[in-house]
Amino acid sequence: MSESFSFSPTWIFAGVSLVVVLGGYCRGRFFAKHAFPLPPGPPRRWFWDSAMPSKNVTHTITQWIQEYGPVVSVRQGNQVSVIIGSVETANDIMEKQGSALVDRPRAIAADEMFSQNTRLVLIRVGSRFRRFRKAAQVQLQSKAIEAYRDIQSEDAKQLVHDILNAPEKHQEHIFELGHSAHDIWEVDTNREHGS
Repeated sequence: MSESFSFSPTWIFAGVSLVVVLGGYCRGRFFAKHAFPLPPGPPRRWFWDSAMPSKNVTHTITQWIQEYGPVVSVRQGNQVSVIIGSVETANDIMEKQGSALVDRPRAIAADEMFSQNTRLVLIRVGSRFRRFRKAAQVQLQSKAIEAYRDIQSEDAKQLVHDILNAPEKHQEHIFELGHSAHDIWEVDTNREHGS
């Protein structure tokens, strides 16, 4: 009396679903125990549900900061975003955790190909970064920045004028403004260091 046991598609689907749900639950429990502690924030969202509202984003973030404190974590699926709600808090974090925050991922296209390793915001930590940062600190002190106010004001006016006259080329205008600011910094840096 041998009975043959066959699996219907419904039972296969139910079994696979059960394994996926249990696997996700166990994985979540495992990573929850071994993850870094996160700052407080709104409850976790599902994968398909957006944590950020489509309207009044700044109002929502302001409410979160008032409710949860100056540093808020927003969870959506398996992604976590951390929002720092004030300049004072950001400065405090950067002063205390500076060594952990200073490096950035390698950006081959943006840094090495397009800017020839000359953009401070893209240079990785090392002797080159330290040299660039030292040169930038001299140029970007509050007293030195005052000297650039007129140039920045004129550049901003020119950018608005260019965008109003040719809005379809807005990206090109912004690109030109970035190059002009970089050129001014480069000339000033070379003058300061006698290059």
